[in-house]
Amino acid sequence: MKRFYAFGLLAGMTSCLNAPTLVSINPEHAYVDGCVDVVIQGHHLGTTATASISNDNFESEFDVTAPEEDPDIDDHREDVGFLYTGTVPPSPSTFRGFYDVNLTVDGEELKLFKGFYYQSCPGSFAIDAYDIPASAPSGTLMSFEGCSLDDQVNLVFTDDACNEVGATGVVPLTSECGTARVTAEVPDIGPGSFFVTAVHDDGTVNAFGQYTSPKKKKGPACDGMPIEITGRRGAR
Repeated sequence: MKRFYAFGLLAGMTSCLNAPTLVSINPEHAYVDGCVDVVIQGHHLGTTATASISNDNFESEFDVTAPEEDPDIDDHREDVGFLYTGTVPPSPSTFRGFYDVNLTVDGEELKLFKGFYYQSCPGSFAIDAYDIPASAPSGTLMSFEGCSLDDQVNLVFTDDACNEVGATGVVPLTSECGTARVTAEVPDIGPGSFFVTAVHDDGTVNAFGQYTSPKKKKGPACDGMPIEITGRRGAR
């Protein structure tokens, strides 16, 4: 009798150990705009799971991708069955707060209760990361990440005398992922030295941390990221 009990206990423990388990999502937060790349990890997660983020009233699904098997590494080091990558959607309710992370594996829903936090944009807009070349021809693509980067935000170029270039120096943003990831092209205003800022319709300005004090520099002191526009891309 004891032998049968021990066998049953061992089988039950083995079944529990092989059960799908959701452990973490990293990072655990984003602006309400979403569009943040995440890694979801756990055990026995298979390769065909579906994912969503939800609260009591709203839910948004998002695509997740399992890694491919690597024939050059040992089985015990494989990531297959242990993680998924994906890009979180905007806040399902559009509001800040904690949300559940849901992963459905072979019909079984796994949940990280309040495992993800959406935070509000700290102002009219914010830019946390950007790629503005120090020198480039017109048409070169620049990229920006942050929040509320919508059609109310434009890039504004000024010349080395701090004068706005005009309509051609006001560049709209193009969405790559909602209002969190955008791009813009270097305008055809060169060649020459310029400064670029991001400006909201309400007057809020982001100078990319570049503020020049007139006391430390002779001549005009222009706010904004300096950029040398070398001419038209592909021009000879």
